[in-house]
Amino acid sequence: MTGRLLTIALGGNANRFIRSVLEKGSGRSLGRALLALPLEDGSVETYLPRHPGDEQLAAFRWGGIGGGQRPKSAEIIGPYLNGRPERCVVWPDGMPEYIFPGFQRSADDSLWFRLGTEPYVYLHGPGPIEGAEIEMALRHAKGYHFVCALTSWPEGTPIAPATEVTAETLQGLADRTQILLVGAYDEEAILAWRRPAQSGAGE
Repeated sequence: MTGRLLTIALGGNANRFIRSVLEKGSGRSLGRALLALPLEDGSVETYLPRHPGDEQLAAFRWGGIGGGQRPKSAEIIGPYLNGRPERCVVWPDGMPEYIFPGFQRSADDSLWFRLGTEPYVYLHGPGPIEGAEIEMALRHAKGYHFVCALTSWPEGTPIAPATEVTAETLQGLADRTQILLVGAYDEEAILAWRRPAQSGAGE
């Protein structure tokens, strides 16, 4: 459970940290596409069991701070998706890149698509999605740093499972991102960036 976590608003250093994470290749091609967002203009917050003090709070790369990255991510993702079939959540699969184009995931795995050899997991659904289901899907998010886009389908229609998408489709997903989750504090917690109002691409 994450109910005891404090919501802590962060300043511009957090926005710059998110940009630096994406610039260094976290999130693969999705991360590079997300660089087109107005990252410096959005609000950023984190969720921690206690306020660590300003110096430790600003040390986004270091751990020892706690936070519960996966449960808190699920807590944000669930309400974003539920009842909104046009919405989706996308992140790079932390498993190795695919070598064989015909490789198939097991039937009980999450939905996924790929751009070339890069696999991505996605969730969507017009009905409720349980937190446990989301956390199970997030087990694939093992990249450093964790990068997850809460967005919507560019054409309003979900991508079929196991589809190979174009760079244009991935950019469309990035451009429509409303909330961006990025791992911080040595992946113990997340930073949640939220798109500023009236900033362009909507849903």
